Amino acid sequence: MAQEEALPVLPRLARGAHRLARAHGDWQTPPAELLAGIRGAVLLYPYCGALNGAARTGWAAAPPALMILGGQDSIVSTPDCRRMAERLTGQGARISVAEIPEADHGFDQREKSFLSSLVFDAGLRGRAREEVGAFLSGLPAPGR
Repeated sequence: MAQEEALPVLPRLARGAHRLARAHGDWQTPPAELLAGIRGAVLLYPYCGALNGAARTGWAAAPPALMILGGQDSIVSTPDCRRMAERLTGQGARISVAEIPEADHGFDQREKSFLSSLVFDAGLRGRAREEVGAFLSGLPAPGR
């Protein structure tokens, strides 16, 4: 537990990686070491409001991230995410933002609750895949 609390970079991501490693038998690897093995992260329509806590974490040593935003998101604020990305980039984060102007929240999810008003759009999901593919192809090779 003390190792998890001492993490300087992206503590929630590292704790999640640590829990995943423990679940797969690699429980002895420190969370910071697991995080070091992550070459990049894709953030799909993340919550970027005041309570998200991202600004309280050091991002300078974090892996590059791509934030995919929907210009018509009815659940999270796209302008909040753009502002957050700008602030974090100013603090040393490597965050790219790709906005799909006509996309709503969950545009890429085919499976939804029958109560959901969100609409799956295969074309928009294809555009998001292209953005993710370009981002991933630009990441450094493992071990560099």
